[in-house]
Parts: sequence; structure tokens; C-alpha cells
Amino acid sequence: MKRTASLLTILWLVFPAVLLAENAAEGKAKDPEFSQQGLLAGTAQGATGNTQLGGWGAGSTGGPAAPIGGSVSKDGRNWKVRVVNNSEDTYRANFDAVQLDKLNKKLKSNPFSATLKGGEKLERVIKAHPTAQHCNLQIKSWKKVGS
Repeated sequence: MKRTASLLTILWLVFPAVLLAENAAEGKAKDPEFSQQGLLAGTAQGATGNTQLGGWGAGSTGGPAAPIGGSVSKDGRNWKVRVVNNSEDTYRANFDAVQLDKLNKKLKSNPFSATLKGGEKLERVIKAHPTAQHCNLQIKSWKKVGS
């Protein structure tokens, strides 16, 4: 009887420690969770010209930065859309550059896909719709494909 009680006491003391160690290891190994879709970057035309809007993963504090970032700017009759992989891993992602009029009505959509290695950047030049005032760069889906 004493043996059984001793064994149960040992299990009672050791089992929670094992669970805590497993949870800590899982917490370190897990990638941060970001939504599959969101606004990467966008412009808002104002009195001072184009202004960058906060995007996907912006405003998160204390955690890692979003692995994929982007920017949009207007250069004459074209939009310059830039995408950057902020991590060391390789990601495959689908994007959409959406041109909007002054009332934020969708005028034109320019979807594209890219596989970006760690630190890699991609720039696309998209012809601006004649009445486009804004352009939003959206991430539609993404997946980590390599380390």
C-alpha cells in the first residue's frame, strides 16, 4: 500500500512539470498567428498628397512582426506596389492591388502571386485607372513554404 501511495505521489509531482515543459516547448516552436487576409498597405489622398495607411499586422505589440509587409505609392500615371518578406523563411502569397475612386468605389483589381525568400522584395508597376484616387494592397492568402 505504501508503494502505491509513493508511486502516486511521485506521479502527482512529476506529471504537471512534464506538461508545463511540453507547453513551453510548443509555445516557442509555434509560428505567430496572423489572419490569412488583410490590408498590407494603402494610400489616402489628402491635402498633403498620398499617405500610407497602417496595414496587416500593424499595431500588434509585444509579439513578432508580420512576416510579409508592403507599400503603395503613385508615380505619375502608375502605382508602385512593393511587397517584402520580413522574415528569414520562404513564403508563398496571393495579393490584390485594388484601385478606388474618391468615394472608395472599386475601379480595378490587379491580383498577383509571389514566392518570396527570406528578405526578398518584389515591386510591381501597375497602370493607374484614370479616375483612381487610392490604391490598397491586400494580402489574400499566404503560406510558409520553407525555412
